[in-house]
Amino acid sequence: MVEIIDHKVYELLRTEYQQICLDFFVFLHEEEYEGEQTHRKAVCKAFEIMNRKLESKGYSVSFCEEKMLAEKISKAEFLELPVDSCYDSRIEGERAHNIPVPLPYWYAFLEPPNDNSYLEEDYNSLGKYQFQSLINERIK
Repeated sequence: MVEIIDHKVYELLRTEYQQICLDFFVFLHEEEYEGEQTHRKAVCKAFEIMNRKLESKGYSVSFCEEKMLAEKISKAEFLELPVDSCYDSRIEGERAHNIPVPLPYWYAFLEPPNDNSYLEEDYNSLGKYQFQSLINERIK
């Protein structure tokens, strides 16, 4: 598994989406897809990269691969757009009223622990680079 460090999403995170509190990693998986095991490998690789970056600050994140859990959801559930209109034009400090289950990706982007001013259009703009292949499949 190799990190694609020149992926467009990294440039957007450095220039336009600096308030985001999520860590993003884009990988190329060159082996045969093994379902959940492939996802575990990606998470472990992400933690390894993150720890290399954190090392210079004197700390690291611990993780236990054996305790990782995953729940399969459909692409539609993962890429679902928010139904709460507060993301069309957000009032400062306003948060979603309902936490969706299962938790779609937009919630992590638009409702992180720290406040941000991102709107649905930001989610769509960044998402088109992150999930282009999934979005293309959704449109078909």
